[in-house]
Amino acid sequence: MFLARSLLVIALVAGGTPDALAQAAGARRYRAVFDGPFADASLAITGSPYSGRVQSGVYGRESQEWVYRDAQGRTRTERPMFETEDIRLIQIVDPVGGYQYVVDPVNCVAHRIKNRPVSSRAAEGMDPRWREIVNLAARSFHHETLVVRLSEWRTTDVSLEDLGTRWIDGVLTRGMRMTRVFLPGPNGRQRVVVTEAWVSDERKAIVASKRSDPIDGSWETRTVEYRQGDPDAALFGPPPGFAVADHEGPFTLDVRLPGELHCCSAQPAHSQVGCRF
Repeated sequence: MFLARSLLVIALVAGGTPDALAQAAGARRYRAVFDGPFADASLAITGSPYSGRVQSGVYGRESQEWVYRDAQGRTRTERPMFETEDIRLIQIVDPVGGYQYVVDPVNCVAHRIKNRPVSSRAAEGMDPRWREIVNLAARSFHHETLVVRLSEWRTTDVSLEDLGTRWIDGVLTRGMRMTRVFLPGPNGRQRVVVTEAWVSDERKAIVASKRSDPIDGSWETRTVEYRQGDPDAALFGPPPGFAVADHEGPFTLDVRLPGELHCCSAQPAHSQVGCRF
C-alpha cells in the first residue's frame, strides 16, 4: 500500500512494502501491519556514516523524520507516531547482525525480523541510473517522494534528464529528473509525474528531492541538520530492557497513545526527549 501521511502522524514504511494504516491527525491510536522485512539489507551503504533530520511536505503539510547510518551500513529511522514528537516509531536495519527491528516505545517491545531479500515491483525495469538514486533514498521520505506506486496506471513514456550540478546548503550535488507519462486512468484523467533528485556523492545520500503529480500532489523533501560521523552504536539495536518479539510472518503493531507519557527504561545518553531510545 502507498504510504499515506497526515500531520506528524505517520505509519512508517521506509523502504519496504508493509500494509500501513496512517491515522488521522489527533488520533490516539496507531496501527500498522507488517508482512515481513520492510527493507532489503543487501542494499546497505557502507563507509559514509551520518545522522540528520529529513523534512518533507505534501499538500501543504509538513512531516519530519530522524535518520542515522553508521559506517557498516546499519540504519535507523525515527518518525512521530502521534502529533507529539515525543513518541517515535523506530525502524532499524542491521545487515551485520542479520535482523531488522520495529521498536514500539509505548509497549516496550522490539519486534525482530530476519533479513532476507525484498523484491520491489517499483524497481522492475528501472533505468540503472535511477535505481541507484532510489537505493540511496531507501528508508527515508526521499524514497516516498521519488517512487511512484502505479497499480492502475499504465506508463506510455519514461525519460531521464541530467540536471548537472548544484550547490544546496553548501553541499555539491548532481541532479536527475524523471518524467513519466501515463495513459488516462480509471477516472479518465491524464497523468504526467515529474520527480527530481539531488545527490551528494561525497555523502552517498540524497540531499533534496521533489515530485510534481496531479494525483498525489506536489512533494518537496530535504535533508537538514546533517552531521558526519558514526552515530552512537546503541542506536542500532533494541533499547535496554525492551522485550524482543521474533516474527517469521506478518504481524500487527497496534499502539494506543498513553494518557501520561512514560518511558520504558532508563534513557541512553543520546536520548533527549520523551520516549526516544
